[in-house]
Formats: sequence, C-alpha cells, structure tokens
Amino acid sequence: MFNAAQNIIEKTEALLLSQSTRYKFWSKFTRNVVLPFKYMFMGFEDLFKHIPFFVFTLVSLLAVSGFFFSSIDLIETVKPFMIYICFVVTLILILFAVPTTFISGGVNSKHIIDTVGFINEEDIYTSKEVELLEQNFNLLFESIKSRIKLYQWGIGVSWAIYMLFFNLGIRVLLNVEGGITNKTAIMEHFLSFILAILITLVALILVAAYKVANERVIKTIQFACVQQKYDIDYHNGD
Repeated sequence: MFNAAQNIIEKTEALLLSQSTRYKFWSKFTRNVVLPFKYMFMGFEDLFKHIPFFVFTLVSLLAVSGFFFSSIDLIETVKPFMIYICFVVTLILILFAVPTTFISGGVNSKHIIDTVGFINEEDIYTSKEVELLEQNFNLLFESIKSRIKLYQWGIGVSWAIYMLFFNLGIRVLLNVEGGITNKTAIMEHFLSFILAILITLVALILVAAYKVANERVIKTIQFACVQQKYDIDYHNGD
C-alpha cells in the first residue's frame, strides 16, 4: 500500500504538471530539476487566478462611478474617496466570494478520472483497499503539511530575529555621537527595513503558492479515492 500510494502521488503530480513518466531516467531528472519550477507556477496560477477579475471589476467600478458622479456636484474632498470605496467593494467581492468559486482548488473532473486510472493500475479494486490506501495518503500528506508549517515558522522566526536586531540598531544609532542628527545612517537603516519587508513578502507568497499547489495534488487524490469507492459500490450494486 505504501508503494502504491507513492506511485499514485508521483503519477498525479506528473499529470497535473503535464509531465511524462514513461522514461525512468528522464522522469527522475525532470522531477528534481524541472518540476519544482512548474509546481510553483501551478501554485501561482491558483493563488492569483482572481487577479484578472479583481482588475476588471475595479476598473469597471471606477469607470461607472466616474461617469455617474461627474454629473453630480460633489465636494472635491469627497471625490477621492470614491477610489477607496471602489477598491473596498472589489476586495469584498474577492474575499467573501461564494464557496463554489474557490472550493475546487483547481481540481477538475478529468484529472480525477485519470487519477482513478492510476489507482486501478495498482490493482486496488475493493472499498476496503481504497480505505487502506487513504490511510497511507493521510500519513504522507501530514509530512507535506509539516514541511509547509516549517517554512512558515522559519519566516516568522527570521522576522522576529530581524526585528530584534533592527530595534537594537535604532538604539545604537540614537546613542552615538550626533544622535538623531545622523540622518544618513538612520535612512540606510530604514531602507534595510523596507528591503526586509519585501523579502519577507516574497517568501510568504512563495510558501503560499507552494501550499496551494500541494492542496491541488492532495484534493485530486482525495476526490479520486471517493470516486473509486463510488465506482466499486456502483458496480457491486449491479
């Protein structure tokens, strides 16, 4: 069951990344060199799939509000707030979207059916065997979740350590000769702070994309197991 679970995960990964597993050596090479980049791209695709809708909605709201309020005598100080209102409304549409727009997590029926085929290739034809396979998957998926948590903790700890040194640096700069008049050193220190924020944001986005990509693989396999049990029970019922 352990080997079967690993084989199914490997084939599902290749399926989602449109990668062939026919040739062993080439498959092993691409798995370690090529697929990580394609895997992250898949994660970015799912993570930012609402960006086009966000941009289109925001531009549409701005255009409509601009046309509508141009004919109304508004106080000049109020007009700029229309941009923020349009932005907030668009953000609400994204953050509080109905479940059917996001629960699938990029999973589609074709990939599920193909993964069911991978399960059949491992000669798993009874509901009991599928349940045992699911137990193996759950254990393997825990290692994926643990790895993501490790990355998240690493970013959090790194940020906490940086903030400690940043605060110490500020105190040192304020206590040296010249004190706060040493504007160049203060500015360089704050520029390093901005750089640290940008690096942290990039790291968080990378981890989020990696998490989303893993969730697509996990959900595809989980749905395939449910489909396999349904197919088995359906045929047995006949």
